[in-house]
Amino acid sequence: MFGTFVACIVLVAPVEKPFKPTAVFSGTHSQIKKPRSEVVEDAAAWRKLWSEHRGTDRSFTETDQDFEVDFDTCQVVCVFCGSMIRPRNMGTVVVNDMIHVRYTIGANDFQFRPEPDESLPAHDSKAEDIRGYMFVVVPKGKMPVVVEEHFRTGSSFKWIVRFPAPPKKN
Repeated sequence: MFGTFVACIVLVAPVEKPFKPTAVFSGTHSQIKKPRSEVVEDAAAWRKLWSEHRGTDRSFTETDQDFEVDFDTCQVVCVFCGSMIRPRNMGTVVVNDMIHVRYTIGANDFQFRPEPDESLPAHDSKAEDIRGYMFVVVPKGKMPVVVEEHFRTGSSFKWIVRFPAPPKKN
């Protein structure tokens, strides 16, 4: 008796669900020069990071701006892209119970030069001054967070870093 065993394997792409962050703040004039990502979960860490981000060079950008966050209910996903890179097309989705913070960069984004903004102090902006950043406020501690980058000529997002959800408190 010979039997035939047939196995069918169905590959299903993970379902992406739209996810609306609490707030998003992004731009091109961070004083943080090296690329990095982090999640900030408390006010003391936020004040320290905000101070580093804004810097002290008043000719460069406004240093007296503030961005208040309710750290009882929220956390901030911070993405610093480094010199001469501007993140575009930022979006957030939930895939497999993880929050994915995504952004796109393209060849032109490495030499991005912003249009003058009359609301800011005068500054001779040079390409080397461009340091893209994003702050994405999301609910605190419910899911892991993944930061992903997409280069316009590629076809998919690349994981930059994954932050686990904090351990549950008893």
